[in-house]
Amino acid sequence: GLNINEQISINDSGVVAGNANALTGKSKCVVWDRKGEATVLNINAGDHTSLNQINNRGQVFGRVHSADRIEHSFIWSATDGLRKLDSHGDRIAIVEGSNDAGQAVGFRRSQEGKRHAVIWDASGEMRDLDLGPRTTAYTINNRGSIAGCSTKSLFVHSSDSSKHDHAFKEYGYVADMNERDEVVGNTRGHLFFNPFEQCAFLWSATGGLVHLQDWPGYMTRAHAINNSGQIVGQAEPTRDSEPPDFLQDIIEMFRAATYQDPLYWSGWHGSRAILWEGDKMLDLNDLIPKHTDWIQLCVANDINERGQIAGHGLHRSNRRDYATGFVLTPITENGGSEK
Repeated sequence: GLNINEQISINDSGVVAGNANALTGKSKCVVWDRKGEATVLNINAGDHTSLNQINNRGQVFGRVHSADRIEHSFIWSATDGLRKLDSHGDRIAIVEGSNDAGQAVGFRRSQEGKRHAVIWDASGEMRDLDLGPRTTAYTINNRGSIAGCSTKSLFVHSSDSSKHDHAFKEYGYVADMNERDEVVGNTRGHLFFNPFEQCAFLWSATGGLVHLQDWPGYMTRAHAINNSGQIVGQAEPTRDSEPPDFLQDIIEMFRAATYQDPLYWSGWHGSRAILWEGDKMLDLNDLIPKHTDWIQLCVANDINERGQIAGHGLHRSNRRDYATGFVLTPITENGGSEK
């Protein structure tokens, strides 16, 4: 099996792309079509690859980590193959977000070691966004609006030329933005004193920054938002809390399956895949049939405009320390899939 880790992305056609570790331990980018057939992007032997996003044109954006600590970005499609994005000679130039026009945003690391927010046009040419050092652009929507972060603040540069800034109390991270320029991400505590205190947020020009609903004893992370305002992410027990009751059953399941060591409950293993819809916070584990081979849906990474959710979790068919990817498709009242 493959260990599906970290980023999983789904476009509006239901094509999924994600990062996976094979038995070699090397990270590879994998694209699954709607039938579940996989294409592994073998970019360079011996190099690690990390996926960032797949857009509605089927273009996959990601980066390559080489043995000499050079990190450069690429774009791949089934029709055009692989193409390296411009780096202007910098050792590190990383894509963080992209849109359907083939534009991408991210950061480059200067010779002085400072991050600078950048944008790539559809031809792959990179230019600096001139936002100063210690800045990263994380997402760009189809209107051309860009959202990102400086050291302690969120910035949104809308396509109508309006600019917004919101100072974080400590630190924060931008995850995604929809076509209404609504931004989701996570605030967290001080890097040294309470780095694990994370809380998901929604930002808009009219409502400002609002923390999303959470559970006592959990920290939350938002990963994606669609144009309907549906937000997906995860809820993870805080590091200083006891394992929650619902994980005791999971631990016993692993023991019954001849695994001697109990499940380490913190990290993504103890996380719950979450959907925020309106003022409701929904555990996606409550929305799937009880008697399946899924032990737990741990992380919801992305949601498309059809409401399909892609993420990863624990499945009986895979190794206990491996994550298995999933796609949840909404069903209508008559039991059919939504179109």
